[in-house]
Parts: sequence; structure tokens; C-alpha cells
Amino acid sequence: MTKEEFANKLKELRIRCKKTQKEIAEILGRTQQVVGHWETGYSQPDAETFLLLCDIYKVDNILEEFNGRDNSIKNNLIIPEEDIPIIKKFLKLNDRNKIKIEGGIDTYLKEHIILSSYKSETDAIEEISNFEEQIAENLVKSKRET
Repeated sequence: MTKEEFANKLKELRIRCKKTQKEIAEILGRTQQVVGHWETGYSQPDAETFLLLCDIYKVDNILEEFNGRDNSIKNNLIIPEEDIPIIKKFLKLNDRNKIKIEGGIDTYLKEHIILSSYKSETDAIEEISNFEEQIAENLVKSKRET
């Protein structure tokens, strides 16, 4: 898929969802100009933002939607509505702070979360989500103090 085809697909999906560039920009914490650049092929969203766009646009199957393949990965891409504020906070961070947060999450997972100790994967995901929210809140507090 060329840059232009990718850009056209992003625009088509946005229009299909009946959202404006400004609305998408607000959801993602970006500017309308950035969204416009994605839709003209001037630039492309990073992987995290691309996955968020797929969720916003209700794309169940990225490969099928963007490459015409029939290879469902729907269950791996659903972002619960309550997690979107956490993701928005994360996306507003600079690269250095994103790396810190990711490192903290990785460390926590290695040290504290053993999936087999949970009754279900849902319990583990809830624990991870709670931890990510705590980290994001602590980071925001520390930024206010400086």
C-alpha cells in the first residue's frame, strides 16, 4: 500500500465514522493539521496512534481494511473506553517520559504479575490498567511540582 493509498484509507474511515479532523485531533490530543497531514500522505501516525485510530474508526480487522487480507485480529485491538483517557495522557508525553513509563510498566510486570496467579486474563489486564493509571497520575503530579 502506498502512502497515498494509506492516507486515503484513513480519510475514508474518518468520514465513514462521521467525524471531522478536528474531532479526531481532540480525541488524540493532536492538532487538526497533524490529522490533515496523515490524510494527505504528508506524514503518517505512529504505531500507537494508528491502533487508537483503528479503535476510534471501529476497524475490527486492520489487515483486511488496509491490505485487503482476511486475517482477523479483532480481539487483540479492542481498547476499552475507560482506558482511552490513560492512552491520551501517555500520548501527550515526550519520548523520554514515554520510555520511562514503558520501563516502569515492564519492570512491574516482570516483578509482580504472573498471569497464572489470576483467575482470568481479565483480572490481570485490570491490574495492569490500574498500575498504568497510577504511573500516569504520578507523572502528572511530578510535572506540576517542577
